[in-house]
Amino acid sequence: MANLERKLATLLDKQPNERVVHQFLKKNPLIVRNTFATAWNYAEVFPEVQLGAEFRADFVVLCADSGSWHCHIVELKKPTVPLYEANGDESKDLRLVKRQLEQRKTWINSNQSYFRITLSKLLAPNDPGALCSRTDVHVSAITEIKDSSTCVWDRYHSVIGRSSAMSKTEKDRRREQMHMDVRDSPEILTYDRFLGIARRLDEAEQSNK
Repeated sequence: MANLERKLATLLDKQPNERVVHQFLKKNPLIVRNTFATAWNYAEVFPEVQLGAEFRADFVVLCADSGSWHCHIVELKKPTVPLYEANGDESKDLRLVKRQLEQRKTWINSNQSYFRITLSKLLAPNDPGALCSRTDVHVSAITEIKDSSTCVWDRYHSVIGRSSAMSKTEKDRRREQMHMDVRDSPEILTYDRFLGIARRLDEAEQSNK
């Protein structure tokens, strides 16, 4: 864990493609978990999750509180691509990833039973036990998450580009777009968010020594 921020910054400075960054994050899943987890009774990161025959998520972050499960679908794109054109319009890459996230959302909404079975298979190796149910209803998270009466919130995220490389105009456009997005819109983050999380993980490790 030591110098995690430095290692990630060094990697990003080499302008890698998303597959190289994906391999780094697979080895350091706490960065992904701490970026996206929204509940902490249980939180785990699963890389390269197949969603039917159509799609594969770079990461699924599955977490739970006492009332519901939360499933975060995460897609990585190149750290080097711009989010906006010179005129302020969204770049081709940004439009593409938004469309891809909407396609995954549509697929999951249309295949709820299959989706829940997929999540239950992810949980199977280390079944944490039921987290949202009475023990007389479900003891296992594997059966709990497949139950259609169990609340499972799905959210969609992409990590793309670098905010540190954006001009003031681009940053202003990004803030404007974030204010316009509705609550269930796909979330678009830059790789600088991962750097911030890595810094906090480094600080936590140092404070525990």
